[in-house]
Parts: sequence; structure tokens; C-alpha cells
Amino acid sequence: MKIAFLGPAYPFRGGIAQFLHNMADHLAKNNEIEVFNFKNQYPKFFFPGKNQFDLTEKKQFKYKIHRVLTPYNPFTWKQTAEKIINYNPDIIIIKFWIPFFSLAYLYIMKYLRLNSEIRICLLCHNLEFHEKWFMLTKLTKYLIDNSHKVIVLSQTVAYSTKNFKNFNQDKLIELFHPLYEIDTNTLDKQKALQDLNLKDIPTVLFFGYIKHYKGLDVFLQAIPKVSKKIKDIQFVVAGEIYGKDTQYQKIIKNFTQDINFVFNNKYIPSSDIDKYFISADLVVIPYRTATQSGIVQLAYSYNKPVIVSNINGLKDMIIEGKTGLSFENENSDDLAKIILDFFNKKQNFVSYIKDNNKKYSWQAFTEKLVENIL
Repeated sequence: MKIAFLGPAYPFRGGIAQFLHNMADHLAKNNEIEVFNFKNQYPKFFFPGKNQFDLTEKKQFKYKIHRVLTPYNPFTWKQTAEKIINYNPDIIIIKFWIPFFSLAYLYIMKYLRLNSEIRICLLCHNLEFHEKWFMLTKLTKYLIDNSHKVIVLSQTVAYSTKNFKNFNQDKLIELFHPLYEIDTNTLDKQKALQDLNLKDIPTVLFFGYIKHYKGLDVFLQAIPKVSKKIKDIQFVVAGEIYGKDTQYQKIIKNFTQDINFVFNNKYIPSSDIDKYFISADLVVIPYRTATQSGIVQLAYSYNKPVIVSNINGLKDMIIEGKTGLSFENENSDDLAKIILDFFNKKQNFVSYIKDNNKKYSWQAFTEKLVENIL
């Protein structure tokens, strides 16, 4: 089968691009693959981070990657659609997670439907967005209506399809967010701690780019409450702030000197991700809203337990008391209590996480996808 992908790929950074490559790598074992990548993803004034690319290491892939689409430049839309048609895939999988791309995607999808027999699959990382956009619901419905299949990665996103009038549930393919393939046996915790200048003491990690909805402020407010009860513990925040850091710095300024706190406010390249997760004993994901989280699956990939806020999209990603724990959303007192419970009770999470991980392989994901995609 010939499969095309449309979405951000190398050298664009971030979890969406990494997910695309993991998916393409596995499908390429038994299918012919080509990726239709962005030339540019966002205009500079729109992008809240410092850089959209990760060029820390050169990567080679077993499939062609065409940099053709600039979503905010309509002159690239037809060109992209024609290049896809020239490749003549059986199926195209379009990565959708933010409304900013809706108009470009809609044009391309309609062009493909009018000029080819290519089956269009919309892979939706979420359908309820943090951003508020003009005609958001209508544009998203148009995308769904012009798709032959709609792929989702969680029950929460699957349920969101009910918000769209006359949505045909036969289109829906409900899958899961697979784990990242990491050989934890090759990782050296002592070297990771040394490279990051961390102490060899219990470590709590917050990882990933930072926006208000990610709830970093809730985590920061919990830190002094935990440190009062456990002296030998350190807290690490690793990720670039998107926007102003004023609210976070205001909290951090009140930290006493005996609090072990490290804040690496920068994009973490893929070459350094191992170091942070192998150094951590616990990963905290205090999001205010979510439909799912790649960070949860990333933590599980390193056999690390998580604490998540008790919201739809996160609480259903853990098995309470076995792979993780949950706290009351936006309640720093409750988060502090749950962190203390984790370290005081010393439950054996790791063996259960390893056993549970078997269900979330990329092989299982792609096999189920191929079964349902045609």
C-alpha cells in the first residue's frame, strides 16, 4: 500500500513531528511511504517559542520527505495537493492538532477529492482546542466531513466527535497514543545526573514546552509544601516557556535557599530527553485542560510513574495507584499531598508500568490502523 503523510516532519521539532516519524517508520516496514512536510510551520510573529527547528542531529529516513506546504501561504496549497496526486498514494494521513492549519488543509482535501481517488484520513490529536478561533467549529466540521476516516488517540477525543452535527461514527478509528521505543537498559542514571548537574536524590520532573494551560504555576506552588516535609528532594522543570515568564518567576522568587530547584527554560533537544527522564523518579503533569498527553506516554516509555490532574484526557491515561496518581485540578495543596504520599508510601509502580506498557506498542498501533483504514 502507498501511504502519504501531510504534517510537520524533520527538521521541525516537537512531539507532533516525532509522532509522525514513529508512525511512518513502522508503516514503512510493509508499505511505501512519502511525507509531505511544511516549508514553514508558523510565521515568526505567531510562534511563541525561540525556534521552530531541531537541528541538533542530522537524521536519515527510509522514505522521501518533501518540504512543500506553508499553511499561511495560499500559493503553496495547490502545489502541495498536486505533488501528493503525482505520488498517487492509496491513502493520505493528515496530522491535525491546531485550527491554524484548517484553511490550508481544507483546500488540499477538497482538491484531492475532486482530482483523485486518494482516501483521506484525518489524524486528530485533539478536537477541543486551547486556542479560540473565528469559525473554529465550522472549519473543523468541514475537515471532518471531507475525510474518509477520522483517527483519534483517546476516548476523550473520540467523545468530542459527538459535538459535530451528523458526524458519521463509521468514519471513526479510535486508537491510542503508543509508547516511544526506548531501550532503558542502555541508559546510565549517574551519567545523566552528572551531565545535568543534578543531585543523586529523589527527583520530580515537569517536562515539555510551557503554556498557561500546562499548569506549571500549580506545580511551582506545591514545591515549598513538599520541601518542608522532605528535605532531600529536588524539582526539575525542563522546557521552553511560550509567552511571558512573569507569573512563574514571581513564585520562584519566594523559594528558600534550601529548596533544590532547577529550571532549564529552553527547548530540550531529542538528544537530551533521555537524561531528564532517566534522572527522574516521578513525572508531574498538572495540566488544566487536556485531551491526551504525549508526556504521559513518554514517562511510561522510561518506566516512570506520573501524577496527573484529575481531568478527562489525563486521568484515563493512568491506572490509579498502579501506573500513576491523580490530584484535584489546579489545587497545589492536593498536588503536594499526592507527591508526599508517593515518596512516603514507596509503592512499586515500575513493575506494573512495564507490564501495562505491552499493550501500547507501535506495532499494535499500526496493525490496528491498517485493519481499519481502508
